[in-house]
Parts: sequence; structure tokens; C-alpha cells
Amino acid sequence: MSAATTGGKKIQGRKRHLLVDTQGLLMAVKVLAANITDREGGKVLLTTLVGNLPRLQLMWADSAYQGTFEQWVKEHLDGVRLEIVNHPWTGIKGTWAPIGTKVDWDKIIPRGFHLLPKRWVIENTHSQYP
Repeated sequence: MSAATTGGKKIQGRKRHLLVDTQGLLMAVKVLAANITDREGGKVLLTTLVGNLPRLQLMWADSAYQGTFEQWVKEHLDGVRLEIVNHPWTGIKGTWAPIGTKVDWDKIIPRGFHLLPKRWVIENTHSQYP
């Protein structure tokens, strides 16, 4: 039996799925096997909350939740909108430039850390609950 790990955190066997409010306070937590995708883990986390958060109108998530999870939220959480928070360059697979033109990749996809709107909330929560 092989142990699954999360990508950057190198945690053997488990992945935490968190729902927090806009101040980073925990609303729900599910700890699942690390080999479950974020999209599937999000569904497991929110399934128990369907109908129990009547004031919930908007959720923010990172790009790992794009696709089937977005559709699931539309179908199961009435009136809840899911916004995916991406880097401005997410989805750029290439750029066109005439032959011989020097491309400044740092302008297209800058290096280093970049603060994304709303992502600091969950990152701050992760730092408080190691």
C-alpha cells in the first residue's frame, strides 16, 4: 500500500479541507485521505452543510476547485456563488510573438510570491492551525 502525499506540504496520508468565514474563523473542517482531489474533498466538506448555512452567499476558492466542484455548488447550494481566485496569468499556456522578438517573461508571468485577493484569509487560518 502506498501513502499519498499532498503536493507542497509533504504530509503523509491526509489533507485538511476547511471552510472559514471572512476573518479566517473555522466554520467546518474535514480531514480526508490525501489522494482525494480538492474538488471531491470540497464536496464531502459541504455535503453535511447543505441547508444549514442559509446566510451563505459567496465562497472563494483557489484554482484546484475549478470544474466539477463549481457545478456541484450550483446544483446543491441554492443561492451560493463560487468565485475562483486565480493569478492574473492563470491559464496562459503561451504567447504569440514575431520571430526574433525578445519576450520579457517576467512581465507576463512575474517571479516570486504574489498576494492574491481573499487568499490571505485561508492561508492565515492554516498558519494558526498547523
